[in-house]
Amino acid sequence: MWTVCHLLAIFLKVSFCVFTYLLAIYLKYKLSNYDFELPQNLIAQNPTQRRGQSRLLVVNRSDQTLTHDVFTNLKDHLKNHPLMVINDTQVIPAKILAKSLSNSREIELLLIRELEPGVWETMLKGLSRLKPGSEFQLTNSDLKAAFIRRKEAHAAIRYSSHEGLTN
Repeated sequence: MWTVCHLLAIFLKVSFCVFTYLLAIYLKYKLSNYDFELPQNLIAQNPTQRRGQSRLLVVNRSDQTLTHDVFTNLKDHLKNHPLMVINDTQVIPAKILAKSLSNSREIELLLIRELEPGVWETMLKGLSRLKPGSEFQLTNSDLKAAFIRRKEAHAAIRYSSHEGLTN
């Protein structure tokens, strides 16, 4: 049985995913736009003791004000008949540092989604300069990667081990 809190938590996850996707389109997939400092102490490590009491930042779009509330009161801030979409995805540590084997250039890879075992849709800087077969050595790892093809603003990259990326 789904509780209102479960559904609202899912709604917030989906809203964030949709917002991130639209923002990525707006910013034209620039990997540098994802660089920012996020202090570890600002990331929740554990859930609140009482379910539903997590903090909620409410944005009033009509008067551009911000107010604070708790998650269980989310229903008070929604208009009639909001669309609820269920999403149970998890965040993966997707930013990977590597070096080009041909010129030792530093490369940042951002995993988007797995296309098939060991092959990932990836954002990276300098995509236009890559040629199929270009290889990278992942920093602090025995894993290697090879550029397969361009896929719109992203690249299909084959990694030497499937397990090293998902564990």
